[in-house]
Formats: sequence, C-alpha cells, structure tokens
Amino acid sequence: LIESVPHLCQHDGDEEKGERLCSPTSLAMVLRGYGIEASPQEMAELAYDPVHNLYGVWPRAIHAAFQKRALGWVEYVGNWKRAVQYLKRGIPLVCSIAFRKNELENPPYTSTKGHLLVLLGIDEEGRAVTHDPNLPSDKGAFLKWSPKDFSKAWFGHGGLAYVIAGKTD
Repeated sequence: LIESVPHLCQHDGDEEKGERLCSPTSLAMVLRGYGIEASPQEMAELAYDPVHNLYGVWPRAIHAAFQKRALGWVEYVGNWKRAVQYLKRGIPLVCSIAFRKNELENPPYTSTKGHLLVLLGIDEEGRAVTHDPNLPSDKGAFLKWSPKDFSKAWFGHGGLAYVIAGKTD
C-alpha cells in the first residue's frame, strides 16, 4: 500500500468548479506523494483546455504533471497483474472509472459517467484501496472497493490510467 500519497478533496477551495476537478486533484495527490508541491487549483490551471472548457483532457493532464517535473503517460492497464506491477514499484495509478446506478454491489456513490481517482494498493483481503477526490477525507481517504466492483468500474470502463512514474530530475 502506497501511504505517502495524501488525500485531497476536489470540492475544497473551489465550489464552482469542484465537480470538474477530479483529474487535477488526483494529479496533485500523486505529485505530493512524490514530494512535489502541487495544489488541485494549480494543476487545474496547468491542465485547462480552453477550446473544450475542460480540466480533464488526459494529454493536458500529463503535460501539467511534466511542467511540475514529473514523468507520466496514459496507459491501457487492462488487468490486475499489470496494475500490481506498478503498485509494487511504489507507483500509484490515476484510474478512470465509470458505473451506472445499481451496476455495482457496494459503490461509494450512486453512479458516475466518468471519474478519476488514485489507486494506492490492494489490501490483505484483495480490496482495491483508493483515494477518491470526490469525497471528503473522512470518507474518501483509503476508500476500499471490492475487487469485483472496482474491476467493473475500471476495467469495464476501458482500464485506462495516468501513470506518473516520479520526478524527472
């Protein structure tokens, strides 16, 4: 379990844009885990796409991380074996998830058409341990998902993730 990554909430500090800041907030969490000072608002500014009025355009997010001197890319992870390889090396994954109402057995919220959160590891019971920026720290930090639910939400939605592998220098 990668414990160096702090939990941040995408709704703190900017109520107007909060719903749209899962990508920059997840990036800020991972960067802080590497000792790089970054806030969700700063990452939102660096990643903002004015043409589409979005904060979650993936290539822009990776470029924003690079501007903070972190090396990253978007990857089709596709299975737990590949995910665990990264986690064992201390590399958290910013996972893209989605699920419909009643699709999962025990979701932390009703549904999402698309959301990013940080996968920190797998616990001894096989549950995915995440930091979910959509939830306050008392609920979203070290949030545990059943393997079935997280697999359906992540791999069922494409199995894509930002891989931020660390500092560039």
